[in-house]
Amino acid sequence: MNLDKVPEAGALITIGFAKPQGGTGGYARYIAICPQNWKYGVSVLESPGVPLPKQPYPLKRDKNGVLKPTKP
Repeated sequence: MNLDKVPEAGALITIGFAKPQGGTGGYARYIAICPQNWKYGVSVLESPGVPLPKQPYPLKRDKNGVLKPTKP
């Protein structure tokens, strides 16, 4: 959303995605890290699902590649 409005210079585009437990994959998230005075978009703290919940153990991939909290 609004990636077409990202400045040609002075911004960073990043992509991140994870395979949630029980899922078959998911859509990629493209994120623009822009100057503070950029008039489009929202702060990361205003995004849905933020902050991520804390896990009781580190996330590790199981034999199917799914990230799960796993005891050390």
